[in-house]
Amino acid sequence: MTFGLINAAQSFQSFLDSLFRDLPYCFVYIDDILIVSRNLDEHISHLKENFRRFDENGLVLKNSKCIFVKPKVDFLGYHVSASGIRPTRERIQAILDFNRPSTVKQLRRFLGMLNFYRRFLPNAAKHQTILNDFLVGVKKNKNKSIDWDEDSIKAFEYCKEQLSESTTLAHPVSNAHLAIMVDSSDNAVGGVMQQYASDFLHDSKLASPSSFVQQLRNTFADLRTVLPSHHTKQKPFIFRDLATCTHVFVRTDSVRTSLQPP
Repeated sequence: MTFGLINAAQSFQSFLDSLFRDLPYCFVYIDDILIVSRNLDEHISHLKENFRRFDENGLVLKNSKCIFVKPKVDFLGYHVSASGIRPTRERIQAILDFNRPSTVKQLRRFLGMLNFYRRFLPNAAKHQTILNDFLVGVKKNKNKSIDWDEDSIKAFEYCKEQLSESTTLAHPVSNAHLAIMVDSSDNAVGGVMQQYASDFLHDSKLASPSSFVQQLRNTFADLRTVLPSHHTKQKPFIFRDLATCTHVFVRTDSVRTSLQPP
Protein backbone atom coordinates (compact mmCIF):
# COMPACT_ATOMS: atom_id res chain seq x y z
CA MET A 1 0.00 0.00 0.00
CA THR A 2 1.24 3.45 -0.89
CA PHE A 3 2.41 5.45 2.17
CA GLY A 4 1.90 2.46 4.50
CA LEU A 5 -1.08 1.51 6.65
CA ILE A 6 -2.55 5.00 6.60
CA ASN A 7 -4.27 4.03 3.34
CA ALA A 8 -5.34 0.56 4.48
CA ALA A 9 -9.07 1.34 4.55
CA GLN A 10 -9.03 3.00 1.13
CA SER A 11 -7.02 0.16 -0.40
CA PHE A 12 -9.38 -2.46 1.04
CA GLN A 13 -12.42 -0.52 -0.17
CA SER A 14 -10.95 -0.29 -3.66
CA PHE A 15 -10.25 -4.03 -3.63
CA LEU A 16 -13.83 -4.91 -2.64
CA ASP A 17 -15.23 -2.50 -5.22
CA SER A 18 -13.29 -4.33 -7.91
CA LEU A 19 -14.89 -7.60 -6.78
CA PHE A 20 -18.52 -6.54 -6.38
CA ARG A 21 -19.08 -3.41 -8.47
CA ASP A 22 -20.88 -5.46 -11.17
CA LEU A 23 -23.45 -6.79 -8.64
CA PRO A 24 -26.30 -4.24 -8.38
CA TYR A 25 -27.72 -5.94 -5.29
CA CYS A 26 -24.48 -5.76 -3.29
CA PHE A 27 -23.53 -2.62 -1.33
CA VAL A 28 -20.07 -2.51 0.24
CA TYR A 29 -18.48 -0.06 2.67
CA ILE A 30 -15.06 -1.33 3.82
CA ASP A 31 -15.93 -4.42 5.92
CA ASP A 32 -19.72 -3.91 5.88
CA ILE A 33 -21.63 -5.64 3.08
CA LEU A 34 -25.37 -5.42 2.44
CA ILE A 35 -27.07 -7.84 0.02
CA VAL A 36 -30.60 -6.94 -1.06
CA SER A 37 -32.91 -9.48 -2.69
CA ARG A 38 -36.58 -9.62 -3.68
CA ASN A 39 -37.30 -13.12 -2.35
CA LEU A 40 -35.66 -16.04 -0.54
CA ASP A 41 -34.61 -17.98 -3.65
CA GLU A 42 -32.98 -14.91 -5.16
CA HIS A 43 -31.28 -14.14 -1.85
CA ILE A 44 -29.74 -17.62 -1.66
CA SER A 45 -28.50 -17.23 -5.23
CA HIS A 46 -26.96 -13.86 -4.37
CA LEU A 47 -25.25 -15.28 -1.30
CA LYS A 48 -23.76 -18.15 -3.29
CA GLU A 49 -22.29 -15.75 -5.82
CA ASN A 50 -20.80 -13.59 -3.08
CA PHE A 51 -19.37 -16.60 -1.25
CA ARG A 52 -17.80 -17.83 -4.48
CA ARG A 53 -16.01 -14.51 -4.97
CA PHE A 54 -14.87 -14.45 -1.37
CA ASP A 55 -13.42 -17.95 -1.72
CA GLU A 56 -11.67 -17.20 -5.02
CA ASN A 57 -9.95 -14.15 -3.55
CA GLY A 58 -8.95 -15.60 -0.20
CA LEU A 59 -11.39 -13.57 1.91
CA VAL A 60 -12.83 -15.01 5.13
CA LEU A 61 -16.08 -14.11 6.92
CA LYS A 62 -16.62 -14.33 10.68
CA ASN A 63 -19.93 -16.11 11.19
CA SER A 64 -20.72 -14.40 14.51
CA LYS A 65 -20.68 -11.01 12.78
CA CYS A 66 -22.91 -12.06 9.88
CA ILE A 67 -26.71 -11.79 9.65
CA PHE A 68 -28.41 -13.90 6.99
CA VAL A 69 -31.93 -13.91 5.52
CA LYS A 70 -33.42 -11.06 7.56
CA PRO A 71 -36.32 -8.81 6.45
CA LYS A 72 -34.71 -5.82 8.17
CA VAL A 73 -31.20 -4.97 9.33
CA ASP A 74 -29.12 -2.09 10.73
CA PHE A 75 -26.49 -0.91 8.23
CA LEU A 76 -24.10 2.03 8.66
CA GLY A 77 -26.32 3.83 11.15
CA TYR A 78 -29.55 3.21 9.26
CA HIS A 79 -32.36 0.74 9.84
CA VAL A 80 -33.07 -0.76 6.42
CA SER A 81 -36.25 -2.72 5.66
CA ALA A 82 -38.59 -3.36 2.75
CA SER A 83 -40.61 -0.26 3.65
CA GLY A 84 -37.62 2.11 3.57
CA ILE A 85 -34.80 3.47 5.72
CA ARG A 86 -34.72 5.42 8.99
CA PRO A 87 -32.15 6.24 11.69
CA THR A 88 -31.40 3.49 14.17
CA ARG A 89 -32.87 3.86 17.64
CA GLU A 90 -29.43 3.72 19.26
CA ARG A 91 -28.15 6.66 17.20
CA ILE A 92 -31.29 8.69 17.86
CA GLN A 93 -31.04 8.04 21.59
CA ALA A 94 -27.38 9.08 21.62
CA ILE A 95 -28.32 12.43 20.06
CA LEU A 96 -31.28 12.88 22.44
CA ASP A 97 -28.98 12.26 25.42
CA PHE A 98 -26.39 14.76 24.14
CA ASN A 99 -25.91 17.47 26.76
CA ARG A 100 -26.16 21.09 25.75
CA PRO A 101 -22.70 22.10 24.41
CA SER A 102 -20.74 24.61 26.46
CA THR A 103 -18.10 25.33 23.78
CA VAL A 104 -18.06 25.82 20.04
CA LYS A 105 -16.05 22.63 19.60
CA GLN A 106 -18.76 20.59 21.34
CA LEU A 107 -21.44 22.32 19.25
CA ARG A 108 -19.65 21.34 16.03
CA ARG A 109 -19.68 17.76 17.24
CA PHE A 110 -23.42 17.90 17.92
CA LEU A 111 -24.23 19.45 14.55
CA GLY A 112 -22.06 16.84 12.83
CA MET A 113 -24.00 14.03 14.52
CA LEU A 114 -27.31 15.68 13.73
CA ASN A 115 -26.57 16.41 10.07
CA PHE A 116 -25.55 12.82 9.41
CA TYR A 117 -29.34 12.32 9.31
CA ARG A 118 -30.07 15.62 7.58
CA ARG A 119 -32.23 13.97 4.90
CA PHE A 120 -34.74 13.08 7.63
CA LEU A 121 -34.98 16.67 8.91
CA PRO A 122 -37.37 19.00 7.05
CA ASN A 123 -36.13 22.61 6.83
CA ALA A 124 -32.96 21.67 8.71
CA ALA A 125 -31.04 24.78 7.62
CA LYS A 126 -33.80 27.05 8.90
CA HIS A 127 -34.03 25.41 12.31
CA GLN A 128 -30.25 25.26 12.76
CA THR A 129 -29.62 28.90 11.79
CA ILE A 130 -29.33 30.11 15.38
CA LEU A 131 -26.93 27.29 16.26
CA ASN A 132 -24.78 27.89 13.18
CA ASP A 133 -24.50 31.57 14.10
CA PHE A 134 -22.34 30.53 17.08
CA LEU A 135 -19.77 29.13 14.63
CA VAL A 136 -19.35 32.28 12.55
CA GLY A 137 -15.85 33.71 12.75
CA VAL A 138 -14.59 31.02 15.14
CA LYS A 139 -11.61 28.83 14.28
CA LYS A 140 -12.30 25.11 13.92
CA ASN A 141 -10.52 23.94 17.07
CA LYS A 142 -11.22 27.00 19.17
CA ASN A 143 -12.81 26.20 22.55
CA LYS A 144 -14.83 29.38 22.73
CA SER A 145 -17.65 29.30 25.26
CA ILE A 146 -21.27 29.67 24.13
CA ASP A 147 -23.69 32.15 25.69
CA TRP A 148 -27.04 30.40 25.42
CA ASP A 149 -30.24 32.44 25.37
CA GLU A 150 -33.87 31.34 25.35
CA ASP A 151 -34.17 31.20 21.55
CA SER A 152 -30.98 29.20 21.02
CA ILE A 153 -31.95 26.73 23.74
CA LYS A 154 -35.32 26.20 22.07
CA ALA A 155 -33.61 25.66 18.71
CA PHE A 156 -31.23 23.11 20.27
CA GLU A 157 -34.03 21.14 21.89
CA TYR A 158 -36.22 21.33 18.78
CA CYS A 159 -33.46 19.89 16.58
CA LYS A 160 -33.20 16.87 18.86
CA GLU A 161 -36.97 16.49 19.03
CA GLN A 162 -37.25 16.74 15.25
CA LEU A 163 -34.90 13.81 14.76
CA SER A 164 -36.79 11.68 17.27
CA GLU A 165 -39.94 12.18 15.19
CA SER A 166 -38.28 11.39 11.86
CA THR A 167 -40.25 9.23 9.47
CA THR A 168 -39.18 6.33 7.28
CA LEU A 169 -37.91 7.28 3.81
CA ALA A 170 -39.27 5.04 1.07
CA HIS A 171 -36.99 3.32 -1.43
CA PRO A 172 -37.02 4.64 -5.04
CA VAL A 173 -39.11 2.64 -7.48
CA SER A 174 -37.45 2.14 -10.88
CA ASN A 175 -40.68 1.91 -12.92
CA ALA A 176 -42.71 4.60 -11.15
CA HIS A 177 -43.76 7.94 -12.66
CA LEU A 178 -41.39 10.79 -11.85
CA ALA A 179 -42.38 14.37 -11.15
CA ILE A 180 -40.44 17.47 -10.12
CA MET A 181 -41.91 20.13 -7.82
CA VAL A 182 -39.78 23.30 -7.86
CA ASP A 183 -39.84 26.66 -6.16
CA SER A 184 -37.55 29.67 -5.80
CA SER A 185 -37.12 32.82 -3.76
CA ASP A 186 -34.65 35.69 -3.59
CA ASN A 187 -32.32 33.57 -1.42
CA ALA A 188 -32.50 29.99 -2.67
CA VAL A 189 -33.78 27.55 -5.23
CA GLY A 190 -35.27 24.25 -4.13
CA GLY A 191 -37.08 21.30 -5.56
CA VAL A 192 -38.54 17.92 -4.77
CA MET A 193 -38.26 14.79 -6.87
CA GLN A 194 -41.50 12.82 -6.52
CA GLN A 195 -42.50 9.28 -7.41
CA TYR A 196 -46.00 7.88 -7.63
CA ALA A 197 -46.05 4.26 -6.50
CA SER A 198 -49.03 2.27 -5.19
CA ASP A 199 -51.15 5.44 -4.80
CA PHE A 200 -48.53 6.98 -2.50
CA LEU A 201 -46.43 10.04 -3.22
CA HIS A 202 -42.74 9.62 -2.33
CA ASP A 203 -40.53 12.71 -2.04
CA SER A 204 -36.81 13.30 -2.30
CA LYS A 205 -35.41 16.74 -1.47
CA LEU A 206 -33.31 18.68 -3.97
CA ALA A 207 -31.72 22.06 -3.41
CA SER A 208 -29.42 24.65 -4.91
CA PRO A 209 -27.29 27.14 -2.96
CA SER A 210 -28.30 30.76 -3.07
CA SER A 211 -25.26 31.76 -5.15
CA PHE A 212 -26.85 30.10 -8.17
CA VAL A 213 -30.21 31.85 -7.87
CA GLN A 214 -29.53 34.91 -9.99
CA GLN A 215 -27.71 32.93 -12.65
CA LEU A 216 -30.57 30.46 -12.89
CA ARG A 217 -33.15 33.19 -13.22
CA ASN A 218 -31.20 34.82 -16.01
CA THR A 219 -30.54 31.57 -17.86
CA PHE A 220 -33.68 29.45 -17.60
CA ALA A 221 -36.86 31.28 -18.49
CA ASP A 222 -38.93 28.29 -19.56
CA LEU A 223 -39.97 25.18 -17.68
CA ARG A 224 -40.67 22.18 -19.87
CA THR A 225 -40.70 18.42 -19.75
CA VAL A 226 -37.53 16.58 -20.75
CA LEU A 227 -36.90 13.36 -22.57
CA PRO A 228 -36.69 10.21 -20.41
CA SER A 229 -33.18 9.27 -19.37
CA HIS A 230 -31.64 6.00 -18.30
CA HIS A 231 -33.30 6.37 -14.89
CA THR A 232 -36.73 5.36 -16.17
CA LYS A 233 -38.41 4.18 -19.33
CA GLN A 234 -41.54 6.19 -18.58
CA LYS A 235 -41.73 9.81 -19.58
CA PRO A 236 -41.31 12.10 -16.54
CA PHE A 237 -43.63 15.01 -15.96
CA ILE A 238 -43.34 18.30 -14.08
CA PHE A 239 -45.82 20.20 -11.93
CA ARG A 240 -45.68 23.94 -12.20
CA ASP A 241 -47.25 26.52 -9.90
CA LEU A 242 -47.44 29.64 -12.06
CA ALA A 243 -48.06 31.86 -9.04
CA THR A 244 -44.83 31.01 -7.21
CA CYS A 245 -42.50 29.04 -9.45
CA THR A 246 -40.88 30.23 -12.67
CA HIS A 247 -37.46 28.57 -12.68
CA VAL A 248 -35.91 25.15 -12.21
CA PHE A 249 -32.35 23.89 -11.96
CA VAL A 250 -31.33 22.03 -15.12
CA ARG A 251 -28.19 19.88 -15.18
CA THR A 252 -26.13 19.89 -18.36
CA ASP A 253 -23.71 17.01 -18.80
CA SER A 254 -20.35 18.18 -20.12
CA VAL A 255 -16.69 17.50 -19.66
CA ARG A 256 -14.86 20.15 -17.63
CA THR A 257 -11.64 21.26 -19.23
CA SER A 258 -8.42 21.75 -17.29
CA LEU A 259 -8.29 24.92 -15.16
CA GLN A 260 -11.99 25.54 -15.81
CA PRO A 261 -13.85 26.45 -12.60
CA PRO A 262 -16.63 24.04 -11.52
